[in-house]
Formats: sequence, structure tokens, C-alpha cells
Amino acid sequence: MENTPRISAETGALGYLARNITFNGDIDIPVLTLHTTGDELVPVQNEQPYWAIAHRGDDASLLRREFVHRGGHCNFTIAEDLAGLQLLTSRIDFGVWPDSSPDDLNAAAAAFGSRYNKLPQPPPQPVLQPAFVEYKPAPFLRPFNARDVSASDVGTSGIK
Repeated sequence: MENTPRISAETGALGYLARNITFNGDIDIPVLTLHTTGDELVPVQNEQPYWAIAHRGDDASLLRREFVHRGGHCNFTIAEDLAGLQLLTSRIDFGVWPDSSPDDLNAAAAAFGSRYNKLPQPPPQPVLQPAFVEYKPAPFLRPFNARDVSASDVGTSGIK
């Protein structure tokens, strides 16, 4: 393994990652994240560094995160997605996040009725109860944010 040839990243690809993927907390528009508590593909702990770095900067008021107590990757009902969209739209329209609890979001999702309280997979799907919950993800196991990295630490092959 030590003799394996090393591959350098393309400069353009590094620039794209630095602008769009890094945990730098630099958001310019309202952002709502929805995450299932049992996501096996993108662990819910990934929410932690994004939230933490946004709250260290000036962008905390733009970020809101909500959790749905369900397993699976992005396993939201159509109604849960719509309740999240209503929340985000309200933030955009009025400039502040509305007061809402998991109970409020569950009520908003339930109001869409049984037709939309199903997962968006091919039928037949059972009707599910909306499952927004208060949740605090466990710590992210590899803390990182771009604000803690100086320009000299970023080379053509990535973070040194």
C-alpha cells in the first residue's frame, strides 16, 4: 500500500470543492436541512459540523435544521417534504424563521392528508404518521471546517 502511486487532484476540482462542499459556514440564502435520524448513507452526525461552523459566523440566522425520526436515506413522506418547504418559504417571505416545533411541523404534514403522508416510492405505500422530532446529532467524528485552515494549508493535492 505504501508503494501505491499517489494521484493529485485537479486544481479546478479543488476549487469547486472549496466553493461548494467545504464546511465553511458561508451561506448567503436561507437553508433548511432535513435529515432522518437513522440515515445509513449520510449519517445524521454530518449535520453537526455544518451547524457548528454556521453558528460561529454571521450566518446562523440563515440556517435551520429539522429531523424526522425514521430510518433510511432521505426517507421523508411527501407531506414532510411539503411541511419543510412551507417552513423555508415562510423564512424567505418574511425574513425570519417562524416559530415551529416538531408538533407544529407534524400538524402541518398531517394536514396534507393520507394521500401525501406516504413515501414517494411506487405504490402501494402505507400511510405514515409525520415524524418530526427534537434531535441533537452526536458529534461528528472528524471535525473540520475551512475557517480553521489557512490558505497555505491548501495545496494542489488538497488539505495538507
